Formats: sequence, structure tokens, C-alpha cells
Amino acid sequence: MGKKERKDFKDQLNEIGKENFGMEIDENETPEVQSNSALENFYMDQIPHIEDEARRAKAPYNFVPLNKTVVTSDFKIADVPFDKYHTKRNTGYIDLNICTLTSMYIRDNKNKDDDERIINPDFFSPANGKARIPGSSIRGLLRNMVEVVSYGKFENFDDKRLYMRGFADRTLGDVYRSYGMSTRVRGIVSYSMNCGLLIKRGNEYKIQDSGRATQITKADTVTRIGHRGNEFEFYDFGSEYIVVPGRMSRDRNWIVPKPPAGCIEHPLLKEDIDDYRNDENRTDNVNLLEKVKRLATGVPCFYIQWQDENGETRTTFGHTGMFRLPYRKTIGEHIPDFLKFKELDDFAEAIFGNEKTFSGRVFFEDSFNDKEDKSEILIGETHPKILSGPKPTTFQHYLTQNSAEANELKHYDPVNSKLSAIRGNKLYWHKENADNWKEHESVPINNNIHTKINPVRKDTIFKGRIRFENLSDEELGAILFALDLPEGCNHKIGMGKPLGLGSIKITCSLHLSKRETRYNEIFSEWTDSLPESDNVKEFKNKFADYVLKQLNKDVSVKYTAENLWAEERMRELRRMLTFNHGIDEDKISYMTIKNGNDFRTRRVLPKPTDV
Repeated sequence: MGKKERKDFKDQLNEIGKENFGMEIDENETPEVQSNSALENFYMDQIPHIEDEARRAKAPYNFVPLNKTVVTSDFKIADVPFDKYHTKRNTGYIDLNICTLTSMYIRDNKNKDDDERIINPDFFSPANGKARIPGSSIRGLLRNMVEVVSYGKFENFDDKRLYMRGFADRTLGDVYRSYGMSTRVRGIVSYSMNCGLLIKRGNEYKIQDSGRATQITKADTVTRIGHRGNEFEFYDFGSEYIVVPGRMSRDRNWIVPKPPAGCIEHPLLKEDIDDYRNDENRTDNVNLLEKVKRLATGVPCFYIQWQDENGETRTTFGHTGMFRLPYRKTIGEHIPDFLKFKELDDFAEAIFGNEKTFSGRVFFEDSFNDKEDKSEILIGETHPKILSGPKPTTFQHYLTQNSAEANELKHYDPVNSKLSAIRGNKLYWHKENADNWKEHESVPINNNIHTKINPVRKDTIFKGRIRFENLSDEELGAILFALDLPEGCNHKIGMGKPLGLGSIKITCSLHLSKRETRYNEIFSEWTDSLPESDNVKEFKNKFADYVLKQLNKDVSVKYTAENLWAEERMRELRRMLTFNHGIDEDKISYMTIKNGNDFRTRRVLPKPTDV
């Protein structure tokens, strides 16, 4: 990157700083300083080492840390119109040879039965043709990798509000009680939440207030309805409902009075409904929005109102007295603003395009296996172990922590007005045990939770192609850097990554088109394949040099791909990509609730290089 381009970059970043951070910026300050100023409200760094083994969590995944500055691309659509080829840019294709290092599975067309269960376990092979890896899967793999290695923006996240229930939790107890759900005086607990009737009128939801709920013993419940009551159900007794919660309620149920005539009605905001729907940890049998669709008279509920940061009154509701409450901050608020700037063009967006402004300049073909008889490469129909594990609500895994002590953990609400950042890009560890992903023969198969698959075997070969047009040397270098990994590092693709499926080795060869020759000589590039280029290393080095000059600001150094892989953040990525990593697979498996609950103690997930 020349002096003019570097000045343009600094000017652009300064403008972004003024508009988005409200800063008056000294033109002599570097972009790195501006990024650091923007990070003051975040805990960005994960604890470097967890000494106490009892506080170390395990998981089949880990994270590549967020970058602390965005490396911008010099791409401008005005400079590269899409209606012509540019002689100073690169056009051609990359041939891919993909070898499976473990079993690998990509689901075929989704044929489902009446109960929405998938009944087609075949590997992806549309129209019963040859087994193939769809180009869209390769595209997703490559875009994500380019975003990581080029220090790009972080935009691939679901910006929703997470829920928690922590009235007895050492870490969450204070924030849960801050909503005013209950108070304890001299050992006696009194409940402050309201109750009422959730109703649906057209597309609107409302809660009709009926005051405060009281409690009834299980024994009194038996006297009134003839049995203890079914979990998560309610029973109509004229002027009131008996509501039966889950097992955590021990020996008590709830009494919810019916709303009187002329009662207060609270319309629910769209945000309240969306937040409730987006709570992945809420099971179907407690989903009040689904129940109220079937009951025109409404369903009893519990609710509480609170003020968000915009001063708007929000209503949170649930099926039982101590229901799940939302964090006041969303996932997206745990990502620094400069990593989400729509105005910035990073490498990933410049190469792959976006939905509104310009299309991409890379095109992905399916990668085929050449066996006519697919049975030669398929292992046969089988059932993988049930995939389950921590979700983003497991903040001790998904948010940066600077302490492993349970009472010092950061969660999704501010601590001392400072937010913990999300950990970064999530990747799955490679696993070498060939059949460890299969369900054990002694486990009875439940068609409601087990799925049937037919993966391809280890050492299966697929061949495909990526075509590209008008890429700069640095952009082509970014693609090659993300594809052609260091020795011992490999990619993952398809389903079942947490179990160990999907490890692949990609070998690529570069073929460049000489457009002037093609159009000056009638038979050039039409009858023969393009020759293989030997400039892969050169392109990768140009990309690394571009990135590191923006990161380190030393224009006197000529950086190489090896220098980029040596960066602290990239060492974490390299650790996750290493196939023969020598880690005991028990240390990269899901935690369990057997023989003691691994989640209750909220163990902290170490960074990849600390595993």
C-alpha cells in the first residue's frame, strides 16, 4: 500500500471516528489509537491462563478473538466496473482438490414426513446424481475464513436479547433480583411480579392485569382437582386458575385470579414478543404464544414491567412465577461499533459483495466425487450422537472473562458500566477418532431426537473450482491465504462438526487468464486449460504485507504470510485449525450433567492456546 493509499485510509478512518464515536481527532493519531479509544467500554481480552483445573471448562468449540481494528480494503466499485476486464487485475480460477480426513456429511434435499422429521439421510447428490459438496458450502467456509484472516468486520451474528433465570445463582442473582421479582425480609420471601391473562386479538397481544398471584400446596391441589397436576398446565376454577409450574417449584403451585371487568390492559410491544420468541432455551410446552393461539379465552401468565435504556416501558412475561428474564443488553451491544460499520469495506465484503451495493467477484462450482456408484464412498446409514451443548446464554464460554472465579464472571449486563465483549469467531476442534461420533449401540434410538445420516468415508476425494474476476493482488492473496493453510492445518465443513465430522484437507492450484492474449488470439484459452501459476506464495505474501502494514504501521518492513500467522490472534486460529493437535479428546468434548453438573459451577472456557 503506497503513501497516498495510506493517507486515504487514515482520512477515511478519521471521518468514521468523528461520525460514530463523536471524537475530535488529531490527524497525527493513528487508527490503532482510535480503535483503542473505542474499546474503553469493553473487556476485550480473555484470561491468558486458568491455573485451577477445577475452573477450566471444556467444549468441542473455541473462539478466535475479535480483532481490535478493522483492516479496510482499497476496493472502490467506481474503479472496477463490472462490465469489463481489467488488465492490471487478476481473472482466472482456482482448482480445488478436497480430501476428507474424517467422515463428512452434507444433507441431501430435505424430504420430511408429516411430523416434520427428515426421512432422507442421503449425502448431498441432487437428482440422485454423483455425491457433491455444494458450491454454497465452500463459499460459506471461505467467506468466514477470509473475514477472520483479513481482520474484517464482525457482522455474522444474531442480534437478539438473551434470557436468564438466576434467583439462586451466585453470578446472576443480583441482576435477576434487580427487576423486582421478589424481596426477602427476615428469611421470608414475598413475590412482587404481577399476574394476568395473556390474550391475542388479531395480530396484537395484550395482558389483562389480575393483580398478585398467591400459592397453593400440592396437597391442596390434589384436594381441588383430584391429582397433583401436570407440569406447565393450568386448570380453570371459575374465578381463578391453578397454574402448575415445573419441578423447581417443589411443593407449591400458583393461584392466578381471573381479571375483573374493566381491568388494566397492557399492550405488548413487538420487541417484547420478538424477545420472547427468540429465547431458544424455552421449550414448546411452556411457550405461551403458542398456547394462546389455540385458546381464544387466553392463558394465565406472570409478568413484570421495566424501563429500557431508551426510557420505554417493556413487559416481560412467563408461564410461572419465577420466570425467565431478559438481559438489558443484546448480543450486538457486546460487539464494538467499529466492527459493525456498514460504511467500511473490508476484504470479505469487497470480494464477496453485499446485498445492496455491489455483487461479488468470486463464483463457486460444486465439488464432485467421480464415483458413479455412491455406495463405494458412503459408510451406510447410521445415527450420530445427539447434538446438544452450551448456547450463547453460557456467558462463561461466549464472553471474554478476566477472572475464572464464579463470583467475578462477566455476563450480558454491564459490570461497573463496562461490557464484556463476545469471544469472537466460533470454530470447532478437529477430532481424529474415526467412529466416536456414532451413537452407541446400547442407546435406544428415538426418532424425535435422533437423526439418520449417510456420510462419506474418510479419504474421499472431491474436485471443484472457484472462478474469480478482476481481483487485486491482495484480494486474490486473501483467498489463497484462507484456502492454502500452513502444514498440518485443515478446514471443517458440513454437519456434525462438534462430534468430529467434516475435517477436510484442501489442496488448490491457481490458474490465471491473460485477457489481452485471449482476445488477440482466436484460439487462446478456449481449447486448453489455463496453465498453473507458481505465484501462490507471492500473492499470499502481498496480502499479508497489506494487512500487517495497517496493523503495525511500519511501512519499512516487507511482511510475509509467515509474519501474519505469527500474530497473537492468528496463533489462536492456527491452534483451532491444527488437525494432529495432540489434545485428549475428553478435553474438547461437551460438558455433562452426569456425575456432577459441570455447568452449575460455571467453569470458564480457556482460549485455544491454553487448551
